[in-house]
Order: sequence, then C-alpha cells, then structure tokens
Amino acid sequence: MSSMSPSKTDRKRFLIKACSLLAIVIVLGSWFGNRFYIGIDGQEYKCLPFTLFIVDTHQRDIKRGQYFSYTARGMEPAVKNGDTALKKAAGVAGDKVVIGAKETLVNGVAQPNGVLHHLGKLDHLTLDNLAKTLEVGDKEWFAMGTEPSSFDSRYWGTVKEDQIQGRAYPIF
Repeated sequence: MSSMSPSKTDRKRFLIKACSLLAIVIVLGSWFGNRFYIGIDGQEYKCLPFTLFIVDTHQRDIKRGQYFSYTARGMEPAVKNGDTALKKAAGVAGDKVVIGAKETLVNGVAQPNGVLHHLGKLDHLTLDNLAKTLEVGDKEWFAMGTEPSSFDSRYWGTVKEDQIQGRAYPIF
C-alpha cells in the first residue's frame, strides 16, 4: 500500500515557492511603506467628501485641482501644529485669489464652498482680517476643502513647500 504523504522533492519545491513568494511580499511591502501611507479622516466635521485616502510621498509637485496632504501650521485651534491635514489645491504659484464673505475667486473663477462659514466662530476671525486679495507665491498652495465646514487657506493662509507630505488619492 502506498502512502499519500508528499515526497521530499515536493516539499522542497513547495518550500522554495513559499520562500520566493514571501520575499516578493516583503520587498513590495517595504517599497509601498516607504513611498505611500494610508490616511483616515476621522473628523466629525469634514473638509472633503471622503474618509479614506492614499498619499504618495514621492509626488510633491502638486497641481491645481489635486488633493494633497501636508503638515498643519498656524491652523490652531481647529488643527494642532504638526498634525496631518488634507485639502484640494485651489490655487498654485502665480494665481490671484480674492477672498470675500460670500465667495472666493481663484483667477476670477468662483470656488465651490467659497463662503466664509467660520466667520465669527473664532474670536480672531473677522471679515476685516479675512477679506483680501492675494497672489499665491512660488512654492505655495492655496488649499481649500469642498465641504461647508472646511477650515482652509481662506482662514490661515497658504501651504508652504516644506509642509507638503505628498499627493493624496481619495479611495472612498
């Protein structure tokens, strides 16, 4: 009677395949982990209409209309310095931005959610210090959210190059 146990050759072949697959998974996982990170927006009041996103830390040249992740600076008390934030690049270097109580224009085009919804909610936010015209500087981005609760560049200014973490891709 013959036994059904695998031969030494079959076990050796399986071990080689398993080790090869494990090596591939480790290399790909290491590459993914060094270049990308996954973020979850757990805010109660969201700035953008998605919750899960992937950030490519090697894509740092953000174009108008792209989502991007950056390190918060000067956004307190809404967001602590050093926390990660995510917005859409509404304006890039050279763009003219006009911020008003009822609308925000970038190069003469009204932006969705351009109303200053947070006006009067924080002591330091007044129409006198928010309404202005500015030109986005080199290596700066004018960041905006698309939801009414967005606390963005209209309130605290542009995002600088040293704050950029990478381009963000919404998942859902």
